[in-house]
Amino acid sequence: MRSLAGLACAASLFLGGVAPAAAETSDDRIAAAGRLFLDGQGLKARDQLAALAEAARDDAPARAQALATLLEICRRMRAAACLAERTQAYVDAVTASLSADPAQRMRQALEVDYYVNAARLAIGSKPALAEALADKAWDADAPAEGLLYLRRRALRANVVLAAGSREAAERAASEVLAIAGSVGAPSRAPYEVASVLADAMASLVQLGAYERAYGLYAASQPFIAAALPPRTLEAVLFHRSAAELLAAVDDGEGAARETDAVLAGLETLELDPDMRAWLAGWALNMKAALCRDALDCGVRVLADHPLAPLYTAPGRAPQNVDELAYLTVRGLAAASARRPDAVAAAALGGPLGFKPDADARAAVDAYRLAGRALAAPPGSGKAQALAQLGGRVLAMAEADGPPGAWYRPGVFDRLLIGLSLIPATRQSGDPETTFALVQLASRAGPGFDADAMTLLASARDADARRLAHEGLRLRARRDRLEQAAIGGMVRRAAAPDPARPFGYDTAGLAQLAQLDAALAASDQALVHAGLAVSGANLVTLQRLRGVLGPDEAALAYAPIGSEVVYACVRREGMTLATARPDTSRVVLDVRLLQAALSATHAPDDEVDNQFPAASAARLYDVFLRPFEPCLKPGDRVTWLSPLVSVGGLPLAALLPSAPPRQGEGYDLAAADWFVRSHAVSYAGSAAALVAARSARLRPPARDFLGVGDPVLDGEGAKALREAGLGPLPETAAELAASARPFRTA
Repeated sequence: MRSLAGLACAASLFLGGVAPAAAETSDDRIAAAGRLFLDGQGLKARDQLAALAEAARDDAPARAQALATLLEICRRMRAAACLAERTQAYVDAVTASLSADPAQRMRQALEVDYYVNAARLAIGSKPALAEALADKAWDADAPAEGLLYLRRRALRANVVLAAGSREAAERAASEVLAIAGSVGAPSRAPYEVASVLADAMASLVQLGAYERAYGLYAASQPFIAAALPPRTLEAVLFHRSAAELLAAVDDGEGAARETDAVLAGLETLELDPDMRAWLAGWALNMKAALCRDALDCGVRVLADHPLAPLYTAPGRAPQNVDELAYLTVRGLAAASARRPDAVAAAALGGPLGFKPDADARAAVDAYRLAGRALAAPPGSGKAQALAQLGGRVLAMAEADGPPGAWYRPGVFDRLLIGLSLIPATRQSGDPETTFALVQLASRAGPGFDADAMTLLASARDADARRLAHEGLRLRARRDRLEQAAIGGMVRRAAAPDPARPFGYDTAGLAQLAQLDAALAASDQALVHAGLAVSGANLVTLQRLRGVLGPDEAALAYAPIGSEVVYACVRREGMTLATARPDTSRVVLDVRLLQAALSATHAPDDEVDNQFPAASAARLYDVFLRPFEPCLKPGDRVTWLSPLVSVGGLPLAALLPSAPPRQGEGYDLAAADWFVRSHAVSYAGSAAALVAARSARLRPPARDFLGVGDPVLDGEGAKALREAGLGPLPETAAELAASARPFRTA
């Protein structure tokens, strides 16, 4: 099959590339089937194309076109059986209709090879994936192939990901993103380009590269959402990836919105039964896990789950990981509704009906322990199951990932974390496991800076620190260039140029390729130096206590559903507390305080005394009051969670009580700001704090280094002056005052 050359891209046929003839031709019927597919009637389109191919047995070119379009629809519908069944017939049809033109024969070969490897990917077995990876035809890909080049490189990236090589998969995704960003005329194939981008984003989410995926989502989401036909499986799968990404960065509202879009999309699509059941089951699990309103919200959502009819009574053994996930969410939803689910608990706690893969073992163990914990009555048995569950959750979190893939707990992970962590705050248990779970829970959200701080702080000498800086700079530069390239492509799509052919900016491709190669070498150097470049970013409680001073308290804030866990760590040990804040009130108060703290008016007594002191006091109750039993007057306070956990607000500006009234406002001079009793610093994570204080760096040449009062003369400062930026003489006085207590400055 690799010696063949296939026909021109059949995708253009069902995307409307064939003009209607006077009498209905084979091309007309193929185009009509394509329109059915775009209208959500994929099964009907496949039946029509299969009938057309059967009728064209004596017309090899027509049969090849019909089968190519059928395979394309099957690929887009993730119909593995259809691909496996029809690929050989397509190969035979192309073999019987080879072009005499060598260039066309080469395109035919690459097109055939594309569908052969698409079938191997759909089959998904190790031998099939190994054959796809070993295919020498990948080496023949070149930008001159046009759209086929992008399609083939995207397929190869998916094959690499399915084969389980995580670092190789991210490199392949990088290549695809570079190619997509360099497309010169995306308006000529918006569906195809958007489909490739959505696929690449899904791969990054699967790899745990959430920061990069989040940047890609911000740069391309409007284009992808507009370019993917809404009544296609690809549009639904894009909403699914977006939901998982937004849940990982703690955007619950966004994740719920995208999950609802998945369910709405399923109502308009013809799909193979197994694909429909899988997607509907995933969406309902996600919707139940995101429930934050009525106690029985999750129970009501799961009543329509496609697996529900299988578990109306005890006795069934789970047959796969999807069933285990459903049973776990169902059991937790029932527990939240205070109606224990004996059927779910029995199925989770009983024997399995399948042998899990090694990669799924940690998740399977966690789901089954969750079932035991849900089924057990209060007592030592339940406590033991919960303690073991915590250990399994940690094992799931510490799985290997490519450099830059820092762990974020998904919504299902958080359910398991909450099941084991919340009881641990109310009874004695293993403090090390409890503190590790607190760290995992507090990692929810887009607090990516804490991971960079950990990498920098873990450097043991100047050489390692230089390596860390270089790696961070390269990654940031790559991500900026990548997002800028995608943004440029999106702008070109919005303003189409009919004179511009579909092609690629090869110079831009080369620049990103060089940067990716440099980043890969840097990542290898970081790993060789023993620096933390990915993972769960956890440290032990013992190590944290060992780096704290006698007058210091490290505070961690960990949201778990509607509850918050507060962990205060001192040299002497750890204290825990929980609370249920009014999240809607918190959001409003954060916005009011942010507006006050970022106001740009000049100092004015009348205006300033309108500071929202009541909001600052209510936020103190949410973020700091639960820690008070652990704090001592004059303590230095280090905030271990990402700053986003407090809405980006400085804790120093919170008030334990409102200050005295003054006129229509407050006397801020008499306000008891938190900073008056406690010095506050932000570590971002316990790992960053421990790494920074454990590093053995050479003593600095000076006690104090301050930079300020920039000289804005000369050509180099022209852009600053044009932006309206003037001298800052006050900073010179500020630096001089700050430097006085130091010996050498």
